[in-house]
Amino acid sequence: DKQTVTAVKKAYSTISTALDIAIAENGPLSTWYIDNNNYQDNRQRLENNIMKYIRYKKICTWGSREKECNFDGKTNLYGVDTMKRLDGGNYNIQWKTFGDYALNNVYILNDESWLGIGPKESANNGDTWGYIYVDINGKKAPNRLGFDTFVFFNRNLSNGLNFKPNTISTNSENCNIKSTTNGRNGVSCSYWVIKHGNLDYKYRDVSSEW
Repeated sequence: DKQTVTAVKKAYSTISTALDIAIAENGPLSTWYIDNNNYQDNRQRLENNIMKYIRYKKICTWGSREKECNFDGKTNLYGVDTMKRLDGGNYNIQWKTFGDYALNNVYILNDESWLGIGPKESANNGDTWGYIYVDINGKKAPNRLGFDTFVFFNRNLSNGLNFKPNTISTNSENCNIKSTTNGRNGVSCSYWVIKHGNLDYKYRDVSSEW
């Protein structure tokens, strides 16, 4: 667990630094978007602005069948490789998609972790300007939220906090090992790791401790 905590904090620091530099260069996140409802253009701009400040060794593009771009034991990263929720059930997002939208690119970083970026999906997303998923051990199992896969937000907040762990909805409901009915279970575990420095949520119900 200590290695996981260290890896999550490293990813958080790396992306935070890259985003801060990109915002200083390109202006607030709200100005990066050509069209609030043009997913592909928004995704490309978000990737272009952020990834030039993050070191990576390979881009896995849509439909890639290269060995490095596939989950262990699977034939195609973009086929049936659904992430698992914290409780072990299937998450409703695959590495190929965020919601119903194509992710297109997955970046293999120099430390072998995987990073995928999804932008703001519509004009109705409030101050949320994108999502970043990180699998800290890349293609290796379990590819499970709160275990090796963690979610972060790009935000455009008045207090200047441009990047943060996922705190969507009620944290206790989105990182609860006991819950088997929440389709987003595990997306807020990044917040727990950054705040508490442990993975206690894997072993017990921590819903009263947020």
